[in-house]
Amino acid sequence: MNNLLEQTLNQSMLTKAPVEIEKVIKTTPSQTEIWLACKMGGKEANMAYNESVSLQLKGNLSVENLKKAFLELIRRHDGMRTIISPNGKNLLVFSSYELPIRFRDISHLSEAEQQCFLESIPRRLVIITLI
Repeated sequence: MNNLLEQTLNQSMLTKAPVEIEKVIKTTPSQTEIWLACKMGGKEANMAYNESVSLQLKGNLSVENLKKAFLELIRRHDGMRTIISPNGKNLLVFSSYELPIRFRDISHLSEAEQQCFLESIPRRLVIITLI
């Protein structure tokens, strides 16, 4: 693996585990356009192509089962294990990816403190609120 690609992979991944590329797919013109817009527009442009869903769950939560569900979703769907190459010409699909999932219980905080905490989290992270 060349040095630029390895550096990009290390910056793109949230885990330090070794990464194996399962397949390389040539980007479509539309994908290249999105990549270019993100390169030129920075984080704000990148976030414009993300979809967001908010969930409020009521009841007991099995943290282990939720972790397993996220990891299974990533395992089953190539798109969840894919990044674009540094030059924007290819999609790199990883054979596996272990997403580090961290939970923080903020139920003991006041409503204002909870809101402040939630606003401080980068938007690319998944936030699940339990009520």
